[in-house]
Amino acid sequence: MITHQEQMLPHGAYYMNYGRKPGQSTNAWYVADSSSIAMGVLATAARCDGVEQQRFRNSAKAFAALVMDNYLGPAGGIRNGLWPKFDGEWWCSSGIFASLAFLLYDETGEERYLKTALGAVDWLNALDAAKDKTYPLSEMGPTYPMYVLEAYSAGIAHLKEGTERRKAALVKIGWYLNWIAAQQSKPPRERPWPADVRWGMKFGGCPSTNISMRASCLMARSSPPPPTAKCAAWRALFSPTSPSSPNSRSS
Repeated sequence: MITHQEQMLPHGAYYMNYGRKPGQSTNAWYVADSSSIAMGVLATAARCDGVEQQRFRNSAKAFAALVMDNYLGPAGGIRNGLWPKFDGEWWCSSGIFASLAFLLYDETGEERYLKTALGAVDWLNALDAAKDKTYPLSEMGPTYPMYVLEAYSAGIAHLKEGTERRKAALVKIGWYLNWIAAQQSKPPRERPWPADVRWGMKFGGCPSTNISMRASCLMARSSPPPPTAKCAAWRALFSPTSPSSPNSRSS
């Protein structure tokens, strides 16, 4: 992967095994897809030592520098790279790159990553998924919440208690988890997105999203959910009688 990256244009990009190839200056290349690759590279770095660790970490940082220098939107969202269909801030690239930026901050302590990640969270907090028209929820189905929740899962511990940013994030998390729960309550064949076809296949990622959000919120000792939260897992997380509830633990 890093060998391909060294040959990619623009510098720092990852080869996705589709679209733009190493050495090419044409064809599409996407921030969203490459952010997932970067998280894999960073996870590899965390499991290495010495020279190898630095090599993998530098790879992820080179990708992040490319995005932060070229694809940050004016409202804090992340543009999707060299994507001919849309050049604005987008939910998918914002969700996945924000997750990477939070992880890079955790690994390096460099404030620029945290600043970028928090800006993307602010953009996602302002996004109305029910009204968004750029590859909308009605078309993308479970793909939409799965990738948006990556930002919140990685970042909830960095959203300060009592802030408007955190309150807005908790409302969004509750909304997406409620949507997931509503879809999963239906038999697979009655859902608008067949679970074995393209976007519907992302239903497989939604249970893990629930789990990661639960774990992240526990570690962050989150505030209680908004009154509108209907998702059973979300309610159970904050039940005062639950042994795993942050409200049942000493501060």
